[in-house]
Amino acid sequence: MRVGRREMALLLSLFSICLVLNIAGADVVFSSPTTNKWFGVVNAALEISFFFMLMFTAFVGFQILADGSFASMVLHVVFTALAFFGFGYMAADTAFGISSGLKPSPSDPLYSPGLFTMYLVFPLVALAVYVVVHLVIVFKFLAVRRPLVWLACAIVCFAVGQVLMFVASKKICTGSNSKIDGAFFATLLNMAAVCCIYGFWNFITEDDSEEHDGIAYKY
Repeated sequence: MRVGRREMALLLSLFSICLVLNIAGADVVFSSPTTNKWFGVVNAALEISFFFMLMFTAFVGFQILADGSFASMVLHVVFTALAFFGFGYMAADTAFGISSGLKPSPSDPLYSPGLFTMYLVFPLVALAVYVVVHLVIVFKFLAVRRPLVWLACAIVCFAVGQVLMFVASKKICTGSNSKIDGAFFATLLNMAAVCCIYGFWNFITEDDSEEHDGIAYKY
């Protein structure tokens, strides 16, 4: 049985939910501003939860807990849920002014340091942790280095998606007569990045009895 099969299934399920909400958010605008804000809060909280789970699943390969075990799955669900509700509160507090601690600065566009850090910086940190942990796994436990191609492709897809989202989005929107923007391409590239992560996981979790080009994996 492949290492981390259930954890990967859980991660892909969460990403699927994020993907559906991203697509819906691009096409659906509610008549109520409050509903739109809550939709954005839930969407943002789910995205942060995904990156938290991605970082958490990186350590499955070390077998600190048996992969797929009840304890492993409960920890994944509980800590991801804590990330969801924690960031969800932060986003809701910023959007609705529940307290004065997380109010955005009076600028145009609005800027909230806490929200900025969690929504834009934390995914980079989570991805960096995932990459570093798996570099250790590949170089310490695997007999080949080819899985790193999948990991590199995931990084490139994610990086290009972020550039299109935050740097080139306005130009794309203008050039397409407001039909699409950088978020459209970022969503596609994020999906490609997750597919590459799955390919990487699939490559490095061959059973010990399986061989690829005559070399057995050690994981």
